[in-house]
Amino acid sequence: METLYYNGVIRTMVSHIPEEALLVRDGRIEAVGEFGPLLEANPYVRKVDLQGGCLMPAFLDAHSHIVSWAMGKLQADLSGAEDFPAIARAMADFARRRNIAPGQWVIGRRADLLLDERLVAELDRVLPDHPAMVQHSSSHGGAFNTAAQKALGLDHGALVENPFIEAQKKVPMPDMESLLAAFREAQEDYLSHGYVLAQEGCMMKEAAQLYTAFQAAGAIKMAIVSYGQPDMPCDSGPIPTVGLSNRGNKIFLDGSPQQRTAFLREPYVGGGLGEATMTEEEVLAAVKSAGEAGRQILAHCNGDAAIDRILWALEEADYPKALRPVIVHAQLLRRDQLRKVKERGAVVSFFVSHVRHWGDVHLKNLGERANTISPCYSTMEAGIPITFHQDTPVLPPEPFEPVACAALRETASGVELGKEERISVWEGLKVMTIGAAYQYHAEAERGTLEPGKRADFIILDKDPLAVAPEELESIQVLETVSEGRTLWKAEA
Repeated sequence: METLYYNGVIRTMVSHIPEEALLVRDGRIEAVGEFGPLLEANPYVRKVDLQGGCLMPAFLDAHSHIVSWAMGKLQADLSGAEDFPAIARAMADFARRRNIAPGQWVIGRRADLLLDERLVAELDRVLPDHPAMVQHSSSHGGAFNTAAQKALGLDHGALVENPFIEAQKKVPMPDMESLLAAFREAQEDYLSHGYVLAQEGCMMKEAAQLYTAFQAAGAIKMAIVSYGQPDMPCDSGPIPTVGLSNRGNKIFLDGSPQQRTAFLREPYVGGGLGEATMTEEEVLAAVKSAGEAGRQILAHCNGDAAIDRILWALEEADYPKALRPVIVHAQLLRRDQLRKVKERGAVVSFFVSHVRHWGDVHLKNLGERANTISPCYSTMEAGIPITFHQDTPVLPPEPFEPVACAALRETASGVELGKEERISVWEGLKVMTIGAAYQYHAEAERGTLEPGKRADFIILDKDPLAVAPEELESIQVLETVSEGRTLWKAEA
């Protein structure tokens, strides 16, 4: 089957200069160029009028947790709660609206406050007969009320990092019918924002069991790439258009800077170096294991001390550069670390939207060091490949937000944060397409619209290079196509 797209701006991402038309044949890009000659050479082709819109490569999600985003559909959204009583009220209102029976769990997410034992008392007051859990927006901590502590065998309610993760695993799952509906809705969120590939950034055994059920129910409708535990089987070959594919291992070396648990070389304002969640020996063992098995490793590192540790381990283990290890988040990456990052063949995946959402908090916690969080320009200037992510469910899977944040570098209060680390919108779009394809070892197939490559693209209502960075997030995805097949289309 042949389809010719025309009458719009076609951004191949190969050049700044747009093309007039794009021809797709059997799921591959056959040609790009001028509309007239392509139509003359293919007179019986199906034609799609872009009506002045923009066609560009589809986005590949560089790092997120799609199952957690799906689970969030079944949880109270606490992002607007400004204090502990407001969190408690939102949790109680959610339980009431959903008719959650006494004894059943009530779970909330995206609380953006430092959680402590005072929240436990608030939750006990409004939900005395329900076990309740509140998850911090970073996903690196939370609070459990007294009923939840009794159910899980905990001795206190406010937890961070590994203790929280272990407790969270014990929380009962919703019923399968609810999970399937939530997972389908989560995929729609990714597809409607132009992603043809989503990531399961830390595949635990519990999630692997869920995916078995999702596959059996035919619920998966896009590519999902996971990074799991060392004992999980790994896939090779091209990433499928639809379905789950496990590609390597994920490790956590520290926490988050907004919770003051990112592992730092120098103390936070007020003291403390954060938390190293793995010892040197543990990191080295994990890196060696992944390298010997030929697996790509993703290393969660926010603080500069955590980044020092992963760089040391990659060198000590002689981890193969060709596997392209990924340093995930890299908020406090320092310029003196860039040479070693490049030497180890690493990709840096920045959570650059931190500049907007937590930049003001970072200024309080880090002082002047906050000006160089997510140092995109310096890293690219050093010849290091980078990607952007939203770490969903921490933030929604909105691809134009990180591009805008990288171009503007403004906090929520309007403070300019390290303008020397700004990059252009063009460079940001390349990060979201070409950069992400490189991270997935898929640059021969994806990332640009060139003859012979997969027909993975999106149709937008506006050209991202024709609007100001402040307007990027108003752009709407009209259609998401993978290998020539429409996976999502906006309602007319």
